[in-house]
Amino acid sequence: MKSELRFFTQGATEAKKWNTPRVIGEAAAKMKQKTNSLFKVSRLRTAATALALSLSHPTLAQDAPKSPPPPTQKPELDAKIEPKETLEAKEESTPPARLKTEQTVPEQKKRQLAEPKVATARPAGPPREESSVPVGQQQKNISGRKRKTRAEDILIWIPRAPLYPVYLTLNYLVRWPLVTGLTQLEKHHVFERTEDFFTFSDGKAALYPLAFYDAGRGFWGGAGFYYNDLGIDGHRLSATAGYGTNRWVYGTIKDTWTLFEDDRGTFFYSMSYLRDPTFALTGIGPDTSIDDEVFFSERKLELRANLAIDLENFNRFDLDFRLREARLGGGRQLSIESSDSPLSTEDYTGFDQAFILGSLELGLTLDSRTSPDPRYPGSGVKLETRGSYHYGPGTTLLSFFRYSLAPRAIWDITGAGHTLSAGIYAEALSRVGGEALPPNELIALGGNEHLRGFIKGRFRGDSTLVYDLLYKWPLLNVADAFVFAETGNVFDEFYKDFSHEKMALSWGTGLKTSFSPDIAFSLAIGFGSNQFDQMGDGFQLDNTRFFAGASHAY
Repeated sequence: MKSELRFFTQGATEAKKWNTPRVIGEAAAKMKQKTNSLFKVSRLRTAATALALSLSHPTLAQDAPKSPPPPTQKPELDAKIEPKETLEAKEESTPPARLKTEQTVPEQKKRQLAEPKVATARPAGPPREESSVPVGQQQKNISGRKRKTRAEDILIWIPRAPLYPVYLTLNYLVRWPLVTGLTQLEKHHVFERTEDFFTFSDGKAALYPLAFYDAGRGFWGGAGFYYNDLGIDGHRLSATAGYGTNRWVYGTIKDTWTLFEDDRGTFFYSMSYLRDPTFALTGIGPDTSIDDEVFFSERKLELRANLAIDLENFNRFDLDFRLREARLGGGRQLSIESSDSPLSTEDYTGFDQAFILGSLELGLTLDSRTSPDPRYPGSGVKLETRGSYHYGPGTTLLSFFRYSLAPRAIWDITGAGHTLSAGIYAEALSRVGGEALPPNELIALGGNEHLRGFIKGRFRGDSTLVYDLLYKWPLLNVADAFVFAETGNVFDEFYKDFSHEKMALSWGTGLKTSFSPDIAFSLAIGFGSNQFDQMGDGFQLDNTRFFAGASHAY
């Protein structure tokens, strides 16, 4: 290495004596290239030596030779090359002392390069302590070295162990099949192509199929239709019709108009007809049994008008009016007397005779969230409250008030729709006329809203209280998955027989698509237990509910 450096130094000196621009440029370029490569090799050798020493003994690595600093640029070689006449003129005008110094610079560099370099070692530090922890109890960190097992590494398995079966179930039986299926559907644009197939008039109108299956109630299918901006902007006409098992029939037509210049208000009126032979009744109040379940047929014709105004952010106010004629009769059981149930129709109103009720309802939604994204509104607190008065045009004996309150705290963990929320739902009614109300006008739990692990109408009463915990997260860009846990029950008027021991558990998981504001595909499974005060004889599953299908998104 020293001989090569001496050769480069001599070449640079001879090139300067020749004072030829081309020769000087070539010599300078070659010397800079060779010098850089030599210093790189030297640094690699030094690093390899230090690594070998550190692997053999940690203390010897401190005495390893350090890699030399990168070469400094030499002004005499990188300077601009000037013509011979200019250099001669500068030499004549240069003072003797300065000229002597410049002439001796190459000789000084020769002597510096010829002298052997002695590597100076850092003072040796204290020797490193060897780990006293056995090899089997050590863990490797990111650098490959072993570290001691910490207490939290062991304690973390305390909650993991009992929850591991739940993790396996959700991850491999729920999440993996759903994510894999939805990924393929989105990859091949199935949702977009399906929507394009059923829509027409530039996407303003659609005619699409509907189907739904609910374990314990049966299957129904039908069709839906809507036409947006019909005639004028903001006018929407929609209709739905369906037919199912046990002569289940449903039909509705709805006319919607947007109000105000900024479209913050909507008004719609509708007419609907329902014949549901799966109206479930297990009794009134909290102390009911699934063994007493009887199905009746409910017939209802309803006229409805609604005015809704969107306030700032997610706050909302609405006014709702309804007029309905309803009747309860024989359904899947010919009559309540023909079954083994201890229920008697003499205890209830509305059987085998029609009744008419009108209602006026006010609703207010207050929401502290301010995110502009309606799908991911963020974290905050939400409060929904409603109050209504129901009256009988022919008699005041069926008149009653009904009011509800539903506060909810929402935490968006990631800011992208992974939300954990906890809420309370309380609803009560108070009779004005004093007459017993028909079962289909009482508060009902079960179905798709509260205590979703139970069949619709499993609990019916004059008041209710439900606690729920809900976790939701988005699946790709087309659906939202959810896991829920709830506890609650119905009680007598004004919570006279209220007790937490009379509440039942409900839990489950599922998903709901969000790619279309008009159609939603739902898939869920839920479970319901017996009441807490009945668990002295053992924990039992009261209901197992599975439902799937495509229906309205609203």
